[in-house]
Amino acid sequence: MKFWALQAHDDKNPGVVDLRVFGEIGGYDCDADEIYYDLEELGDIERINLHLNSPGGDVYAGLTFMSWLQKHPARVVGYVEGMAASAASVIAVGACDELVMRPHADLMIHDAWTWVDGNAEQLGRAVERLEKISGTLAEIYAAKAGGTPEFWRERMREETWYSADEAVAAGLADRVEDARAGAPAVVERVAADARRVVRDRYKYSGRAAAPAPKLLETDMTFISDVAERLGVAATDAKVVLAALDEALAEQATTVVEDEPDTPEDADTPEDDTDAAKADALADMAEEEAADDADTPEDDAEPLTVTVDAAALAQLQADAAYGAKARAAAEAAARAAIVDAAIAENRISPTSRERWLKAIAADEQGTRERLAAIPVNLIPRAELGTSRDAVEDEGDALADLDARAKKMGLFAPRKY
Repeated sequence: MKFWALQAHDDKNPGVVDLRVFGEIGGYDCDADEIYYDLEELGDIERINLHLNSPGGDVYAGLTFMSWLQKHPARVVGYVEGMAASAASVIAVGACDELVMRPHADLMIHDAWTWVDGNAEQLGRAVERLEKISGTLAEIYAAKAGGTPEFWRERMREETWYSADEAVAAGLADRVEDARAGAPAVVERVAADARRVVRDRYKYSGRAAAPAPKLLETDMTFISDVAERLGVAATDAKVVLAALDEALAEQATTVVEDEPDTPEDADTPEDDTDAAKADALADMAEEEAADDADTPEDDAEPLTVTVDAAALAQLQADAAYGAKARAAAEAAARAAIVDAAIAENRISPTSRERWLKAIAADEQGTRERLAAIPVNLIPRAELGTSRDAVEDEGDALADLDARAKKMGLFAPRKY
């Protein structure tokens, strides 16, 4: 039997389908191509609920599955019911607009691996392919969770297992949600078949048997600090960064009239790198405005001024326009030098483009080269004749005809 099913909801939930993948990715268990065609037959779909419990499988089948789910216009919400390991984790992390972990579910990432035989050269090519595909998978995890691909590649080399809460903390999943009351027992039964495959294939049989994953602790602490200062929940790095951008943009466009009051007994931040980063980002605009408000006792010119955002944008646009106009004027001046050399018969008209490129690269040197070429070096007008002008053509032919007849020759034909 196949281990996947596609079911449309009833009339109360039009445009919603459930896609259950409870087997290995690729082959008969879960044929990505067959699922794709079945999904296309359902017509317009607004949401796909992807329920996963898979130990992984063929990496290229997993990437294909991920790609067509990404391309599909429907919103894809993934639910890891028991396990999403190996290629299944690629689908879960890379294809879903939102990924939900069931409380007792696991997620595993590792380097791509294969079976291969052959000579040294063939084995070397296989290693190169594995390195390349593992790098691609690391980029997929980094795109979802943040961090660098190399950070995730290290986690993959270690074969890292994540519990539901750990997957959310790492940024690979978005939230943990119980399906219903008593869900943990159901989840354990659903995961049993997948775990039998895992025990025979991977280094660890599951999260319970694996070491704790290494998270982006520094980055998460930094995000939490910024979130606390902005007054937002630090559950999603994207939300925190969006709030930070909005706060900085609002402060940057505000004209500071008075210097902010600074309590004399204000607390001094501790010498902590992450806290310093948060302070620098959250208070950057306020500190710069306060610095600008300080008036030196002497009459020195201020180093900075406060400019309205619209006025600044206009100044920047005008400057860009002026730069373009200046570049056009300089190009026209260089072209005039080349055209003058052509008019003086120093160079030929056909060489104009070549000289334009030369003068654009080295104006002074090209000027000197053109000046060294003699005027009228290339003649374009008659300089003289080698003999007297020929008589009228008709008279010449008549004379030739008379001479031919006198000599008994045929007269030449006229053309």
